[in-house]
Amino acid sequence: MFRLKKYTGVAIVIVLAILIMSVSGFAVESNYPTRPISFVVPASPGGGTDASSRILAKYLTQELGQAVVIVNVAGGGGSVGSRKVKDSDPDGYTALYYHENTVMTNVIGLTEYGYEAFEVAAIPLIVDSLGVVASSEYKSLEEVISFARENPKKLIYGTEIGGSFTIPFFAIQNLAGVEFILVDTGSIGPTIAAMVGGQIDITATPLGMVKDYLETGQMTALATMGQERSPLLPDIPTLIEQGIDFYYPKFYCIAFPKETSEEIVQKFSDAVKKVVENPAYQEEVKKLFFTPHYLNSEEAIVLIEKTKLMFEEYKDEMTK
Repeated sequence: MFRLKKYTGVAIVIVLAILIMSVSGFAVESNYPTRPISFVVPASPGGGTDASSRILAKYLTQELGQAVVIVNVAGGGGSVGSRKVKDSDPDGYTALYYHENTVMTNVIGLTEYGYEAFEVAAIPLIVDSLGVVASSEYKSLEEVISFARENPKKLIYGTEIGGSFTIPFFAIQNLAGVEFILVDTGSIGPTIAAMVGGQIDITATPLGMVKDYLETGQMTALATMGQERSPLLPDIPTLIEQGIDFYYPKFYCIAFPKETSEEIVQKFSDAVKKVVENPAYQEEVKKLFFTPHYLNSEEAIVLIEKTKLMFEEYKDEMTK
């Protein structure tokens, strides 16, 4: 009788374990990963998001022993790509590499979800070199503001409408008392092309994406948008220094579909930490003027929540 009860207890444990795996639909691989991982990047090739994702993927491949493959899925302010990941199987083989725009699309109603619809793994990069640039005829922010005050709705600000870089447009307009024309130029790559082609006068961009144009004088860096000057670009003043009390928190985040196992998320996060500590990786991303800065899942979620609160301040203007 005792032996029967003992076996019955073991059977119950086994059945419960099977049921738990059935609920999630996926058992945790003890030797994860065993095949390539898709890194979905909701942006076109050529911009900072794409460039930084490829650098990270290269080093993650070395750490994990399996290829991390970039899959560009642009459109909808990043919502097409983020939704693809959200709706993927939570097996650890599809991850999102994107930035704060996943917060923005949720705040303005383009999506019904934000990062809470994912298992956030880590943040590998903080971008303190995000800047405001103008065409070469303007040599300073003061010149741009003076011209805009005297000539309302003459200067064209280009960005992906509905994307997070629309916020600097409203912030500068409101705080400087000027009016620009807002034009949808798509993601960073096409926006830079529009600036070079003379279709727009001003935009916000990671300055690493336009460093060659800054060096040749085809563009002018008017300001950075951090709380303090970027250590990578110490000669460029912030907006705050120039009387516009605004800063922009930009980061890159890695997340998995909801219900991806904690073990997989943690293993991936640990691999990201090792990459961020790798001097070779640090050197490569600094060429983009990005700052390697690892945040674990809990720390990343705190930054995401702070960013959401800031974005919500501009919700009404973004949804007019």
